[in-house]
Amino acid sequence: MMMVVKKLFGLALAFGLVGCGSQNDIHNSDIKITNGIAASQKDFPAVVKLSLYSGWSGGICTGTWVNDHQVITAAHCVYSKPRVSVGNIRAINYQIQDGYDMKTNGGVNELDLAIVNFPAGSAPAVRQIIRNTPAKGAAAKIVGFGNNVIAKSSSGGITGSGAGRLRYGDNILSEMSNNMLQIVGVPKANYDVEGKRVDLGELASTGSGDSGGPIFVNGRLAGVTSGGGVGETAEGLVLAVGLFTDLNSPESQAFLDEHLDR
Repeated sequence: MMMVVKKLFGLALAFGLVGCGSQNDIHNSDIKITNGIAASQKDFPAVVKLSLYSGWSGGICTGTWVNDHQVITAAHCVYSKPRVSVGNIRAINYQIQDGYDMKTNGGVNELDLAIVNFPAGSAPAVRQIIRNTPAKGAAAKIVGFGNNVIAKSSSGGITGSGAGRLRYGDNILSEMSNNMLQIVGVPKANYDVEGKRVDLGELASTGSGDSGGPIFVNGRLAGVTSGGGVGETAEGLVLAVGLFTDLNSPESQAFLDEHLDR
């Protein structure tokens, strides 16, 4: 499979980005963990489904407990000021990264970071934040409640299916730029790349509902899912791209230092 990974790294992709947790996009679960393996909550107790409600509409995002009462997620998940809960636990409030807005690259950008505050003692488990930005080629694990399949619709938009169930998958970091981490994966299970079957859980990517969810490197939280999309190579191979806000960028560190209870 390493040759397949190297092949994906070398491909030039043209793709459209979609946020994985905005009021319209994430809430409608347009993209999720693709080619993912179903997991139970006990497998990833620190990873949670955030239920979002604004008026009569609602949706989901993903987040990670980093201490006993705070969840790190994506800013676009709470940008529209929804009510937020994890199961029956209602959030007290939340902070959004300074300067974040939905106009910059469709909301998929290096400031797409938020902290959601819950009552003390709410977390069943926590994950630590990695201390440095990981290197290109580092092994990574992504986890989320998003779609397991993504595709382009007949109108050119992005559609998907399989949201609401916890899944995980493995990949490697293909690029780091503009304080964002990137992976390139496959859009669904049982997918062939140059005649080689990609096993379930390999070359996984992200989709709606995964927004705010973690990318783990060496078991530690390295970034949160900001957005993704599908792209097609000159040879007609459809691939899925995931973009993550780097938690070790200067902007992210300043935000976490101000609002996270270390």
